[in-house]
Amino acid sequence: MPKNAKPCYFCGGISTGREHIPPQMLFKEIECDKITVPSCDQHNTYKSGIDQKIITGFSLSLQSLQKDSRFNNITKKVPINAFNLADSKTKECVKKGVYLKPIILPFINNEIVLPEMGYLERIQDLDNWLIKMTAGLVRDGLKRYDNNINWNSAITLKPSVANFNGIKELKETQNNFGEMKKKSPWYTGWPSGRRNYPGNVFNFYLHFTNSKTIFYYIFFSVFRFYVEIEMNPLIQIELLKRINPTNSQSYIA
Repeated sequence: MPKNAKPCYFCGGISTGREHIPPQMLFKEIECDKITVPSCDQHNTYKSGIDQKIITGFSLSLQSLQKDSRFNNITKKVPINAFNLADSKTKECVKKGVYLKPIILPFINNEIVLPEMGYLERIQDLDNWLIKMTAGLVRDGLKRYDNNINWNSAITLKPSVANFNGIKELKETQNNFGEMKKKSPWYTGWPSGRRNYPGNVFNFYLHFTNSKTIFYYIFFSVFRFYVEIEMNPLIQIELLKRINPTNSQSYIA
């Protein structure tokens, strides 16, 4: 590796640029500081198409919710720019692969069982996208690349409707998310700078156990995901120092 080159945040290869974490497309028309990390072409330039596809999915889903008065309590929290992020080149193909509304179970007193969770179903590479974003945040939190973290072992938890055969499977997913939320404490993630990311666009929180770190993401107050990664306690201590938990709120979503 050239003397002044920094390793890529994800693979440790030679960096050729910087990757925005999360993608800057999320913050269109919003002035805020953004986290960037050293990146190789594969995990920056070649990844931009996936960024567009997933963020277009977010925007299409929000547009659908906006048209339904039952979801006013959700969409009123969403910034106006979020409804206009759909990329025209990827819009049509994404439309075919996104469930545009949360699950509604009319046979349970017309109750919306998971009203706060948007669904991006059959979007390829969503898991990898979440894991790479987590790797970028860890790189920013540590201010260095650590090759002891095995990102191939990371686990994601996200809403899904693909395999639901009825209320049993739906309740199981709801319970899994409920159990995650009960973990304590959840520490608020570090800011992107003096002008932090707007809370109604992106928030992240961390929970630490003896050997694992869990990242909890909320996009536009609607889309919620978890990423769990095994991590050396010494690395966890470094991240805790970045968070400064004495001043960070303990948060249960």
